[in-house]
Amino acid sequence: MYIRELQVDGYGALQGVKLELDAPVSVLYGPNEAGKSTLLRFVRSMLYGFPTRKDPVERGEPVFGGRHGGRLLLADKDGIVWVLERYAERSNMVTLRDGNGIEKTLGQADWQRMMLGGISERTFKQLFSVSLNELHELRSLQGEEVGNYLYHAGLAGGSAITSARRQLGTEMDRLFRPKGRRRK
Repeated sequence: MYIRELQVDGYGALQGVKLELDAPVSVLYGPNEAGKSTLLRFVRSMLYGFPTRKDPVERGEPVFGGRHGGRLLLADKDGIVWVLERYAERSNMVTLRDGNGIEKTLGQADWQRMMLGGISERTFKQLFSVSLNELHELRSLQGEEVGNYLYHAGLAGGSAITSARRQLGTEMDRLFRPKGRRRK
């Protein structure tokens, strides 16, 4: 599944935004407060539903108006184009329209199974997006630790294996002296 276009009716500080993604890989960058994190939360909300009102930042209540939600233009592996439409008032349901205008409404579980290959929101977060905290953590790593972190990011939340390797190295240095002599 490829996201070809984002159409934000209202989400956080975004209102009436349309963004075309026509490259195989898209990197969104910009200065602080440009809306990068908001766009990522919008995509997650569109794919997995809107968080409850208990978490207003993640929920993305529209600041400047617009209906809370929007559309994603998607292309599946067969090249079939779909329009996904979701709004906060019916967050547990998605409306899909194919290129012929045929519309169907799916519950979240069916949508996830049929169109997302069963990928959970947690897996999506781990594999397909990098947060600011993860970038800060990456900056503190050196050499092969960066590769290990990236490789294992989807498997264990990123830092678990790198942290374990670092701890083992420290423990080995504490227990053994150079040239194989044991410390007392």
